Amino acid sequence: MWRAYNTCGQIFSGHGVVNHTVNFVEPPKHLPPIWVPAGRFSPECLDKQWEDALPPNMEPIRYHTQHIERSWRELKRVLTRCNCPRVSTSYIGEWMYRTNILNREGGIQQQFCRFMRDIGRAYPGIGYIPMTRDIEDCQCPEC
Repeated sequence: MWRAYNTCGQIFSGHGVVNHTVNFVEPPKHLPPIWVPAGRFSPECLDKQWEDALPPNMEPIRYHTQHIERSWRELKRVLTRCNCPRVSTSYIGEWMYRTNILNREGGIQQQFCRFMRDIGRAYPGIGYIPMTRDIEDCQCPEC
């Protein structure tokens, strides 16, 4: 519960904190989970224990320090290659794309095909209209 994390909720939606002196999962397993709008988190983040008690359009999650610390360590490793704060958002975006989209595709061949499809969506070629929507507004399952 480092004080600097208190403002992260203003920057990142769905941000939570875990008090290490109390537990490593927030809230503890014997208490109800945190309910978030459906579709915001990947299935492996959901609390399977509460799947039967789902409110409409909501999903149960728990913030788990092992997942958070591992993700932060991987991102820091990527950011060590970034020498300029102006381009750090590009490095973070690439890391998020690789982690959240490409790595879930299976083998290298499926990852390459997915990457080429996504390039085609963003840069369709001369005479075609490129993807103009923000990922936030996109309704397709890939986004």
